[in-house]
Amino acid sequence: MSVEVVENVVEGDGFCMGRFWCPPQSPLWNQENVIQRGPIFVVPMTGVEIEHTNTRPIVTNASRAMFYNADQSYRRRLLDDDGDRCFYFGLSGDAIHEVLEAHHAPHGEDGQRPFEWSWAPLAPVLSLRAYELYRRAEAGAAPTDATYEEVLTVLDGIVSAAVAHHEARAQTAVVVGPRALDAVDETLRLLVLHIDRSWTLAQLGKRVGLSPFHLARCFRACTGMTLHDCRDRLRVLYALGRLDSSTRLVDIALDAGYSSHSHLTQAFQRVLGQKPSEIRKRWRKPLLS
Repeated sequence: MSVEVVENVVEGDGFCMGRFWCPPQSPLWNQENVIQRGPIFVVPMTGVEIEHTNTRPIVTNASRAMFYNADQSYRRRLLDDDGDRCFYFGLSGDAIHEVLEAHHAPHGEDGQRPFEWSWAPLAPVLSLRAYELYRRAEAGAAPTDATYEEVLTVLDGIVSAAVAHHEARAQTAVVVGPRALDAVDETLRLLVLHIDRSWTLAQLGKRVGLSPFHLARCFRACTGMTLHDCRDRLRVLYALGRLDSSTRLVDIALDAGYSSHSHLTQAFQRVLGQKPSEIRKRWRKPLLS
């Protein structure tokens, strides 16, 4: 049984990129984990709950990037039958400091521990960009300097979104209160854990202890999205993480909670502006041709 798979696909002067997989049967789910290399930021491919030491648990998939400082301790909780799959991107502490300072984001002075936030929202188009950056690097289809620049660009976009989100979340917390924040986080957890289930507002509200009105209002205030739009985005990103497999698109659609291949295609065009078949064709095309 594999405990974990950690594989660097490219490493240059001041940066690295690779993939990570913690299978469902791994003992790492039942113990504290420690980042061996850092600082890094991570783009998840599967849903997983991550709890950094002394922080709130975060339910994440490709809609949220995670930040890890060197020697960061954390625990993970299984949400997806495929375990914990993600891409990781490492940069020097100086480079990360420059990106954080450019956006006036809080940061630590220690070059190995620059991140003060554990996570940031990740726009679907940026998730796709990170996925395709990894694939190009894995195939050796881009010069190292170009890859380094692209990693910096991805982090720049993530930090920009993080600053806007965390400032808005701090203001929202005062308005809606900690109980509502907990309810919104639990709602996100339910949406990820049961990606194929079509929850009603009443069902979700009952599970998290809020009326349908207050859940809808607080969810929109905390995330900037309606529940319907968030569920659509989560499903698309769930499906995106499975396009690089041999699974038929219709089966991916059903697993993601859509009733047909055509509904999956419509959702991809809404969220990513592209069809899943177009992305899959591009990914299967030899990158070095």
